[in-house]
Amino acid sequence: MPRLRYMAGPGWATSKEGYLGRDIADTNERAAHAEARAAEANLELARLTTPRVLDAGAQARVLAQLRPFSGTPFDLSVAADSETLRLLSELDDVLNKAGWVQRPYPGPIGLSLPHGMVGIAVATGIHIEVPPTNQNDWTHAAQALEAALNAKGLQATATLTTSPSNRLNIKVGKKT
Repeated sequence: MPRLRYMAGPGWATSKEGYLGRDIADTNERAAHAEARAAEANLELARLTTPRVLDAGAQARVLAQLRPFSGTPFDLSVAADSETLRLLSELDDVLNKAGWVQRPYPGPIGLSLPHGMVGIAVATGIHIEVPPTNQNDWTHAAQALEAALNAKGLQATATLTTSPSNRLNIKVGKKT
């Protein structure tokens, strides 16, 4: 049986170290990318799990921006989860303190809150809908509410709707 000979020399060692060095560098690069992706995922998880709130200071600033539109009629609807209900309750208080006039939600299913009946919404984000019948009267109020909420980091959009109504329709949906 032939014998295998082990050969080692200066060229062999250099090429082996070269291969190992490249493997280590590739592994370190993959680890760095994995750590960066994990950090991004942790930030996104924190964003998604941190509840949206209007603290006392934010409520005071939003209230000041909405008072000029006192008398604006509105109704509310909400996605029925605890985070959204808590935010809706804070928004409900601010709107009523600003002198906006809450109307009961016109749908057949709703929730009773201290200031009136609210509807159930299947939505994400906050939507302020301006009906076509009163665009001229309520567009500025809707835009002021949109700007005030967005300034506090809450995603809100004011849009014109084709649904006839005698009030602004404010939907507080799940966090996006």
